[in-house]
Amino acid sequence: MKLQKTPLRRVMSFLTLCLPLMLVMGFYSGQAQAICNATASGTVASMFEDDDGDLDLQGTCVGEGDADMDWNEFAPVTWSTEDFPAPYRTTTSSAKGWFFAGKEDDEVSNSDTAFAGGVKQDDNCPKLKNGKAPNKDDLSRVYLSSKTVDGHTLLNLAWARIPQNSDTASAHVGFEFKKGSMPCDDDPTLTKREVGDVLFVYDFEGGNEPVVLTLRRWIDENYLTDEKQNGLGDNPVAFWTDMASPCDIDSNSPPCWGDAVDLTALGFAEADVNDVGSTVFDELAPNGPEDLGSVQFGEAGIDLTAAGVFPQNTCQSFGRAFAVSRSSGNSGQAQMKDLVGPGNFTLANCGTVIVRKQTVPDEDPNSTDFTFSTSVMTNSGAVPNFTLKDDGVKTIFDVLPDSGLTVTETPSAGYDLTGIDCTAGNVVPTAASLATGTVTFDIGSSDILDCTYTNTARSAIAVVKDVVNACEDDDGEFKLYLDTDLKATGGDGASFAEDSLSPGTYEVSEQAGASTALTSYDTYITCNGTTTNAASASVSLAAGDDKDCTITNIRRPTIQVTKLVFDSSKWDLLVDDGGDGFDYEATDKGNGESTGEVVIMTIDSGVGENTLYGPVVLGEEAANSDANTTLDGVNGYAPTWDCNNSLGPVRGTGESFTIDQLRPGEEVQCTVTNAAPVAGACSPGSN
Repeated sequence: MKLQKTPLRRVMSFLTLCLPLMLVMGFYSGQAQAICNATASGTVASMFEDDDGDLDLQGTCVGEGDADMDWNEFAPVTWSTEDFPAPYRTTTSSAKGWFFAGKEDDEVSNSDTAFAGGVKQDDNCPKLKNGKAPNKDDLSRVYLSSKTVDGHTLLNLAWARIPQNSDTASAHVGFEFKKGSMPCDDDPTLTKREVGDVLFVYDFEGGNEPVVLTLRRWIDENYLTDEKQNGLGDNPVAFWTDMASPCDIDSNSPPCWGDAVDLTALGFAEADVNDVGSTVFDELAPNGPEDLGSVQFGEAGIDLTAAGVFPQNTCQSFGRAFAVSRSSGNSGQAQMKDLVGPGNFTLANCGTVIVRKQTVPDEDPNSTDFTFSTSVMTNSGAVPNFTLKDDGVKTIFDVLPDSGLTVTETPSAGYDLTGIDCTAGNVVPTAASLATGTVTFDIGSSDILDCTYTNTARSAIAVVKDVVNACEDDDGEFKLYLDTDLKATGGDGASFAEDSLSPGTYEVSEQAGASTALTSYDTYITCNGTTTNAASASVSLAAGDDKDCTITNIRRPTIQVTKLVFDSSKWDLLVDDGGDGFDYEATDKGNGESTGEVVIMTIDSGVGENTLYGPVVLGEEAANSDANTTLDGVNGYAPTWDCNNSLGPVRGTGESFTIDQLRPGEEVQCTVTNAAPVAGACSPGSN
């Protein structure tokens, strides 16, 4: 007959059979305790009142130390039906650095989710059924919370059950945490167990008996050689204590739950159930605050790091959890009863860093690489530099808790870092600099830093000078500006380009250079099809824009009229620019005198090289010293007009002459010759 395993017998058996693993109990002996008030040297206080069987914060641990947290501090909470309807709702919350999750369960109902008859704790992927659980096993909800304190991952468990028929009703609840997500073959509600999965068993024998909280780890047939299981790897605590019979139920063989470890006896956990005859107030209850009667509520706190579940500097993570009531505390005989869950609950001693990349405008296709570096450490060591394209995501799992960590983006050519948004995770950076591209942060267990880096593409503009002169090479010189910066100087063909501009509005303009007057030109600035008739234009550049601008200067034609007359008579010479009335007059001109060059400004038709000016009307009158611009006659003289314009008639007679069109840059010279009136050779009948 095999002796019942006591903690001491298991330890001695283990040390005898596997001497290299002596460090296991050494690891256990001096670690911090997950108690509300840790008084022993080197211990860590959770400050969570997990030791009084009450949800209200009293401010004092049972050991008389200060406390600043209890379950009702998470209130108010909202129970969600997004994933499951009532009575299977879920809720989450956070307070004072603790993450909280709650899971509701049906009560006193034949449709409640339960385990089929005879299912034991070791059964992987057991059968489920609908059925009403016995009164003492009928759970109404469970609560979980976790936090990292001084490098130790802490876990709190709580359960509530329906009102009890007896103050001596025992409670046996298993809390199972799973690493994997592979659904069971027969019932996808549950997931398959993996090596290292965790089972906490909460045993309360009723009345005023103390609670015993034990830990088990899932092992397989490789338990002796697998460093994950035998305590020789990153985790110095083996998942079993008896080489010959490593299962908690001695008669079973792996895969199974390994030998139980009494966490309360070792000082890594504490627990309590509300006292007989007492009522505790639950502000988190799904249907509003609720009073819970005698032995209806139980809680526990565990230091997962001290217990070896989460060794320091090594990452472990569990993503699914459920609770199950058991018929008794005897693992070999206990049948599984009521099931609460499963549900998502991230239990980890490491964090996650997520870096996302967005560009403005959205790249299509995504081609630009943005380089990142980080100081975070994982189980595998330092994280190498990585690159992301637009819409890319880098997720770094198993980030070891630390402070002052950084993620930095190295600037990419053609882009400015214009935004860093880290609101998607629960970690708020201590600093985020657009100037350096660096996010600085602290991260703990289960924390998520989720940052989106937004880069805005720089813009480009190219400006070229086009001088239109139909008659000759133009000698105009122009200064080209972007805002107030002189970018180029020259004539036809002068240009400049900028390809690294921040999005915004810019002024493209020109000024006259040496020996050039802008009044001699019609000026147009055209940018991507939009034309401005001026020497300056505002250009809006959106992110990634690449605009081409042309500053076109069309040389205005000129005309000069010279007077030819063979006597001393004086004349007023007039020019009508546009055919709408004379607007220029040179008065009192005699033989050989002229109007000087008159710049023609009226455009008749066409654009660019096809621009034509006109019409131009030339006129003369006998000098009369008046200021009006109407023709008052030529006193019998016979004017003849001769011009060298390239289009239309070049000769005419009379007091006025019209040139219909002039080409850009034409310098038209005209003469108006006046023949004096001659008397008749005779006057018949005069004598």
